[in-house]
Amino acid sequence: MAWSTARKRVRSTGSPVCLTRCSRSFRVRWFATVINEGYNKKGYDTAGIRTTAGSTFFADRIPDTDAYTVKLLYGAGAVLLGKLNMHEWALGVTNINPHYGPSRNPWDTSRITGGSSGGAAAALAAGLCMGALGSDTGGSIRIPASLCGIVGLKPTFGRVSLQGVIPLSWNLDHAGPMTRTVTDAALLLQAIAGYDAGDPASVALPVDNLLATIDRCGRDRRAYCSGNQWTFR
Repeated sequence: MAWSTARKRVRSTGSPVCLTRCSRSFRVRWFATVINEGYNKKGYDTAGIRTTAGSTFFADRIPDTDAYTVKLLYGAGAVLLGKLNMHEWALGVTNINPHYGPSRNPWDTSRITGGSSGGAAAALAAGLCMGALGSDTGGSIRIPASLCGIVGLKPTFGRVSLQGVIPLSWNLDHAGPMTRTVTDAALLLQAIAGYDAGDPASVALPVDNLLATIDRCGRDRRAYCSGNQWTFR
């Protein structure tokens, strides 16, 4: 679905959330999201949609069911716009994929996005979506978020289900949100966090209101660095 189509659907339905940064209902209705080609970095399963983990080994792999996090996003009303490039098997930090091509950094296309969730970071930095799912074992959310100037969060282990995510390391993998703003990251994490009986590592703890401490006026602060001096606006 094109971004313009998603925008029209939000307007026509009058859904209160998705195209705004804050929502008193804390729902993700029509939140336009994308998923990396694996399962969302390592590869998030999407029923009926090819999921390769960035490898030709899974070139024809089409899952029958959605990953648990994908089901939660659909249940919250998110709109899936597509799937994105990633470092093969999520095992690398450049996102230079020998089979599907490299991800380009929108700020300077001669530079890398970082990886392995580089496709997600590039799409967000280019303004193609509002949120994406990434996965992090040794920096695969945080590195591309840093290189592309977007927000990436590696949640506490067990907070977000890994069911339906192609594993790199069973005890080190983390699924998490990637967005353009901190508020959107909280909104997306609110939708995907929680206990999943189908994931042995999932922790049965309640999910707090993650938006409670964020400025409700919708302003997100960005950090700028000049030399060694950091400023926030």
